[in-house]
Amino acid sequence: MWNKIHLWLGCLLLAVFLLTGLYMESQFPALYQGDQVMRFMYRASHIYLLFAALVHLAWSHAAPLPSQNTLLYVAPSVGLILASVLLVVAYWVEPANRMDERGYTQIALVILIIASIFRVLLHLTRSKKEIGHEVIR
Repeated sequence: MWNKIHLWLGCLLLAVFLLTGLYMESQFPALYQGDQVMRFMYRASHIYLLFAALVHLAWSHAAPLPSQNTLLYVAPSVGLILASVLLVVAYWVEPANRMDERGYTQIALVILIIASIFRVLLHLTRSKKEIGHEVIR
């Protein structure tokens, strides 16, 4: 179930990435009017959307985790979804308000990294358990 959710969200974020690229292509000269800081903030937020989309797509092809109904296995996926929503919000809010500190982006990236590390650890413990069960059999 989660693999399909990540596949759909990855495709959706990829579409959002493409749409924000078209938005920047058509509206950018009027938006930043030579302000390179504003331009780089939009570009960075744009690339973070691609990053989140690619993580979703990678997770959609990962081996499913066992017992996916427990909080332990659901937390990384929920974290990635939350981080993705924050990155979309950050794209529209942070550059437009000329925020010196990028709070939404920073929180989203920390959540995304922690969720990814947690998911890798879950896969490592799963593979060790499977190896142990095969040896016992």
